[in-house]
Amino acid sequence: MSELLKDGFILTPTRRAWLETVETAPIREAEDQTKPKKVKRSAKRARFYRSPEWREAREKCFAEKGRACVECGCPEQINVDHIKPRSKFPELALVQSNLRPLCWPCNKRKGTK
Repeated sequence: MSELLKDGFILTPTRRAWLETVETAPIREAEDQTKPKKVKRSAKRARFYRSPEWREAREKCFAEKGRACVECGCPEQINVDHIKPRSKFPELALVQSNLRPLCWPCNKRKGTK
């Protein structure tokens, strides 16, 4: 038999089992709160890529090396790639010898190696 809950929902055996599971589920501890939030990283990343210094370095890279992928020659979906990652080598973030134009598929393939 089903029972009527105070909020108007019918309590079937399936819903009762689900409610019992939810009520007895362990609550996550404070360890989740100590992890750094990705928002800060994203904001810092966005600030860098919106900076006039990055825009100038990006345009200079395109002017020197062209607007085609250096790996496959594709002229579409071109990004400026950091050869040595900016996260590990922040001092090379704007150095032209560390920048190259890559299409999105080649850049994604590079990241999976």
